[in-house]
Amino acid sequence: MGNYKHVDLREVSSGGSSGEGLSLQTINIIEQNLTTQVDHKVGYTEITWDGEVPDVIEKWEDSSKAVKLFTITPVFTGDELTSVVTVNEDSGVITTKTIAWVDGNIASVTAVQS
Repeated sequence: MGNYKHVDLREVSSGGSSGEGLSLQTINIIEQNLTTQVDHKVGYTEITWDGEVPDVIEKWEDSSKAVKLFTITPVFTGDELTSVVTVNEDSGVITTKTIAWVDGNIASVTAVQS
């Protein structure tokens, strides 16, 4: 596990101190998981980094971190984000999105819930 940081993912995509290697497409996928999974609650996001890539992203109801809403685990193969696993901490539903890349562009995203 890496360091904990509260960070705006847009800052990362514009060359923040951690995550300089993340593409804008990768940032957009991770942000989409954060925004679509929280029922439009603003919340508080905490990211654990493994070098320059996010290892675990935890979404809390607020900065007190009393109620965890979601845990999001991005999976990378090399520099490419190949899947995103999202656990709804309330319902226990796990959503896995698998991302296929062709020539550095996203070719498809497939989602499966369990």
